Amino acid sequence: MKINPQVICLPIIFTFLVVMALNVVVAGALEDGELTKVASDVAYGGSVWSPGGNEILFARDDGLYKISSDGSEEKKLTSGSISHYTWSPDGSKISYGQVDESGYDVWIMNADGTEKTHILGPARDLFFITYTWFPSGSKIAYVLGFDDKGTLSVINSDGSNNHEIGSDGLVNGAIAMSPDASKIAYDRWDWSPSYPTEIYIQDLNQIGNFQKLSNGSIYQQTQSWQPQIWSPDSSKIVYHSYDNEKGGISTIKADGTEKTQLTSDEANYSSPIFSPDGSKIVFVSDKTGNNDIWVMDADGNNKVQLTTDPASDSNPVWSPDGTKIAFWSDRGENNGIYVSSSNMRDF
Repeated sequence: MKINPQVICLPIIFTFLVVMALNVVVAGALEDGELTKVASDVAYGGSVWSPGGNEILFARDDGLYKISSDGSEEKKLTSGSISHYTWSPDGSKISYGQVDESGYDVWIMNADGTEKTHILGPARDLFFITYTWFPSGSKIAYVLGFDDKGTLSVINSDGSNNHEIGSDGLVNGAIAMSPDASKIAYDRWDWSPSYPTEIYIQDLNQIGNFQKLSNGSIYQQTQSWQPQIWSPDSSKIVYHSYDNEKGGISTIKADGTEKTQLTSDEANYSSPIFSPDGSKIVFVSDKTGNNDIWVMDADGNNKVQLTTDPASDSNPVWSPDGTKIAFWSDRGENNGIYVSSSNMRDF
């Protein structure tokens, strides 16, 4: 029987096209007209959406500000050298860190800037600080790092019941609370050139029960009412892995199983976070020459390059409904916060 070679080739071609479609890279998905610059003269760092999605927090050299997500109604909330700012999960409060001649302090105020309450500090000779709200809004988990490391601690949002919750005393990087408030992921390393950054999980239901997940590092959680680092069901995390010389993006289950490498080339990758529904991951990559914002499906397929400006774009964050992304950029010789006007669910 004579077989028509076209009959053989067609399934092969179809399979090839399906594979290519799953891994297609679309460049410059967001044009200038699809981006809104909502704030200018912004200090380097991230923007933080309010839980309702109608406002964004950001810092300038002279203090902390909030602005409507469309760029209107800007308001200065407090003065000074500000960092580590975020909203409480219900949006009624704002927490922030402030450094002055007495040291470093953490404060909580009403979302309109009134009634400031001192929570932590002053801490002198502080090497680093990192913190995140519990999803309930009743407590804050934090690490004050002295001599390049610290221990996980918890304090009530009114400043009471401040206590350690375990870990090995070697936390010295980002931390992220799981959506079900049962676990905290954190970075650990000892600053030795030969010692890799490691990711650990602290079980909050069994204090002192912590385990190593993988070599790598997580992005600092800024919006604990969203999954961000964690999947919505608290089953896995997304992180910066060391699967190649420059590092890529991977996911891994909270029990250390099912590690999945999502990128495989030699580009630099950073700042990966899940969309609110867990279906996509936004990240930063220099894959095409400079730092741009990208998005992909949570399984690593359908990578889309959102920005192509020659400037450096960084610190992307999802809006609470998952339809927009805000990010920091130094484009136009003026550091600013930009917000996408296109629906990110369409990418």
